[in-house]
Amino acid sequence: MAGRKVVPIGLNKKHFTNAEKAARTKAEQSLKGGNDHVKPPKWLDETARKEFRRLARELILLDIITNIDVGGLAIACDAYSKYIMASAAITKATIDAETTKSSNDATVKRHPLNAVEKYATIYRQYCSEYGLTPAARIKLSAQYKPEEEAAPSGVMAFLKQRAESN
Repeated sequence: MAGRKVVPIGLNKKHFTNAEKAARTKAEQSLKGGNDHVKPPKWLDETARKEFRRLARELILLDIITNIDVGGLAIACDAYSKYIMASAAITKATIDAETTKSSNDATVKRHPLNAVEKYATIYRQYCSEYGLTPAARIKLSAQYKPEEEAAPSGVMAFLKQRAESN
Protein backbone atom coordinates (compact mmCIF):
# COMPACT_ATOMS: atom_id res chain seq x y z
CA MET A 1 0.00 0.00 0.00
CA ALA A 2 1.51 3.31 -1.05
CA GLY A 3 1.24 6.40 1.08
CA ARG A 4 0.30 9.83 -0.12
CA LYS A 5 2.87 11.86 -1.98
CA VAL A 6 4.66 14.54 -0.01
CA VAL A 7 3.68 17.96 -1.30
CA PRO A 8 6.19 20.83 -0.94
CA ILE A 9 5.06 23.67 1.30
CA GLY A 10 4.82 26.05 -1.66
CA LEU A 11 2.29 23.78 -3.41
CA ASN A 12 0.44 22.47 -0.37
CA LYS A 13 -3.16 23.64 -0.07
CA LYS A 14 -3.41 22.67 3.59
CA HIS A 15 -3.69 25.53 6.07
CA PHE A 16 -0.59 25.45 8.25
CA THR A 17 0.17 27.51 11.31
CA ASN A 18 3.12 29.87 10.99
CA ALA A 19 5.18 27.50 13.17
CA GLU A 20 4.30 24.53 10.92
CA LYS A 21 5.18 26.54 7.80
CA ALA A 22 8.52 27.57 9.29
CA ALA A 23 9.34 24.00 10.34
CA ARG A 24 8.43 22.55 6.93
CA THR A 25 10.32 25.26 5.06
CA LYS A 26 13.39 24.63 7.23
CA ALA A 27 13.11 20.86 6.64
CA GLU A 28 12.81 21.36 2.86
CA GLN A 29 15.85 23.67 2.84
CA SER A 30 17.88 21.15 4.85
CA LEU A 31 17.29 18.58 2.10
CA LYS A 32 18.93 20.81 -0.51
CA GLY A 33 22.29 19.35 -1.40
CA GLY A 34 25.25 20.65 -3.31
CA ASN A 35 25.61 20.46 -7.07
CA ASP A 36 29.39 20.47 -7.33
CA HIS A 37 29.59 16.84 -8.53
CA VAL A 38 26.88 16.82 -11.19
CA LYS A 39 28.83 15.08 -13.93
CA PRO A 40 27.77 12.37 -16.39
CA PRO A 41 28.70 8.87 -15.25
CA LYS A 42 31.34 7.07 -17.34
CA TRP A 43 28.96 4.26 -18.30
CA LEU A 44 26.83 6.59 -20.43
CA ASP A 45 27.45 6.56 -24.17
CA GLU A 46 28.40 9.78 -25.98
CA THR A 47 24.83 10.75 -26.93
CA ALA A 48 23.62 10.26 -23.36
CA ARG A 49 26.60 12.21 -21.98
CA LYS A 50 25.88 15.16 -24.26
CA GLU A 51 22.23 15.15 -23.19
CA PHE A 52 23.26 14.85 -19.53
CA ARG A 53 25.55 17.88 -19.78
CA ARG A 54 22.92 19.91 -21.64
CA LEU A 55 20.19 19.20 -19.09
CA ALA A 56 22.47 19.46 -16.05
CA ARG A 57 23.60 22.96 -17.09
CA GLU A 58 20.00 24.17 -17.20
CA LEU A 59 18.90 22.34 -14.05
CA ILE A 60 21.83 23.75 -12.08
CA LEU A 61 20.93 27.27 -13.19
CA LEU A 62 17.37 26.67 -11.99
CA ASP A 63 18.70 25.22 -8.71
CA ILE A 64 16.71 22.04 -9.26
CA ILE A 65 19.36 19.34 -9.46
CA THR A 66 21.80 18.26 -6.76
CA ASN A 67 24.54 15.65 -6.50
CA ILE A 68 22.07 13.01 -5.35
CA ASP A 69 20.04 13.42 -8.56
CA VAL A 70 22.86 12.32 -10.88
CA GLY A 71 21.67 8.69 -11.06
CA GLY A 72 18.12 9.59 -12.04
CA LEU A 73 19.24 12.09 -14.65
CA ALA A 74 21.72 9.52 -16.00
CA ILE A 75 18.92 6.95 -16.40
CA ALA A 76 16.81 9.53 -18.24
CA CYS A 77 19.69 10.39 -20.58
CA ASP A 78 20.49 6.71 -21.14
CA ALA A 79 16.85 6.13 -22.11
CA TYR A 80 17.05 9.16 -24.42
CA SER A 81 20.12 7.71 -26.16
CA LYS A 82 18.59 4.25 -26.49
CA TYR A 83 15.36 5.77 -27.80
CA ILE A 84 17.36 7.46 -30.56
CA MET A 85 19.20 4.20 -31.38
CA ALA A 86 15.95 2.20 -31.44
CA SER A 87 14.24 4.82 -33.59
CA ALA A 88 17.13 4.83 -36.05
CA ALA A 89 16.99 1.03 -36.30
CA ILE A 90 13.37 1.05 -37.39
CA THR A 91 12.71 0.87 -41.09
CA LYS A 92 9.53 0.30 -43.05
CA ALA A 93 10.36 -3.40 -43.06
CA THR A 94 10.64 -3.60 -39.27
CA ILE A 95 7.45 -1.63 -38.73
CA ASP A 96 5.56 -4.12 -40.88
CA ALA A 97 7.32 -7.16 -39.40
CA GLU A 98 5.65 -9.46 -36.93
CA THR A 99 7.13 -10.12 -33.53
CA THR A 100 8.51 -13.63 -33.60
CA LYS A 101 8.76 -16.04 -30.70
CA SER A 102 10.49 -19.38 -30.83
CA SER A 103 9.03 -22.46 -29.23
CA ASN A 104 11.66 -22.07 -26.54
CA ASP A 105 10.51 -19.29 -24.18
CA ALA A 106 14.12 -18.38 -23.44
CA THR A 107 14.57 -16.76 -26.85
CA VAL A 108 12.09 -14.03 -27.65
CA LYS A 109 12.74 -11.52 -30.38
CA ARG A 110 11.17 -8.20 -29.50
CA HIS A 111 9.83 -5.85 -32.09
CA PRO A 112 11.90 -2.63 -32.33
CA LEU A 113 8.78 -0.54 -31.74
CA ASN A 114 8.55 -2.06 -28.26
CA ALA A 115 12.00 -0.71 -27.45
CA VAL A 116 11.13 2.75 -28.75
CA GLU A 117 7.99 2.84 -26.63
CA LYS A 118 9.84 1.54 -23.55
CA TYR A 119 12.60 4.16 -23.70
CA ALA A 120 10.18 6.97 -24.53
CA THR A 121 8.17 6.08 -21.42
CA ILE A 122 11.27 6.01 -19.19
CA TYR A 123 12.46 9.36 -20.54
CA ARG A 124 9.03 10.97 -20.16
CA GLN A 125 8.76 9.82 -16.52
CA TYR A 126 12.15 11.23 -15.60
CA CYS A 127 11.50 14.46 -17.50
CA SER A 128 8.40 14.95 -15.39
CA GLU A 129 10.44 14.41 -12.20
CA TYR A 130 13.01 17.04 -13.16
CA GLY A 131 10.64 19.70 -14.46
CA LEU A 132 11.57 19.11 -18.10
CA THR A 133 8.00 19.29 -19.39
CA PRO A 134 5.78 22.39 -19.51
CA ALA A 135 3.35 20.93 -16.97
CA ALA A 136 6.15 19.98 -14.57
CA ARG A 137 7.68 23.47 -14.86
CA ILE A 138 4.36 25.05 -13.93
CA LYS A 139 4.28 22.94 -10.77
CA LEU A 140 7.88 23.88 -9.97
CA SER A 141 7.29 27.57 -10.61
CA ALA A 142 4.51 27.58 -8.04
CA GLN A 143 6.93 26.08 -5.53
CA TYR A 144 9.81 28.45 -6.24
CA LYS A 145 8.10 31.83 -6.03
CA PRO A 146 10.63 34.65 -5.86
CA GLU A 147 10.64 36.19 -2.42
CA GLU A 148 9.63 39.81 -2.03
CA GLU A 149 12.67 42.05 -2.22
CA ALA A 150 13.42 43.55 1.15
CA ALA A 151 13.73 47.31 1.33
CA PRO A 152 17.41 48.23 1.16
CA SER A 153 19.05 49.41 4.35
CA GLY A 154 19.88 53.09 4.71
CA VAL A 155 23.50 52.58 3.62
CA MET A 156 22.52 50.39 0.65
CA ALA A 157 19.84 52.87 -0.44
CA PHE A 158 22.39 55.71 -0.26
CA LEU A 159 24.95 53.74 -2.30
CA LYS A 160 22.37 52.74 -4.88
CA GLN A 161 21.12 56.33 -5.23
CA ARG A 162 24.69 57.59 -5.53
CA ALA A 163 25.52 55.02 -8.24
CA GLU A 164 22.43 55.93 -10.23
CA SER A 165 23.23 59.65 -10.12
CA ASN A 166 26.76 59.12 -11.53
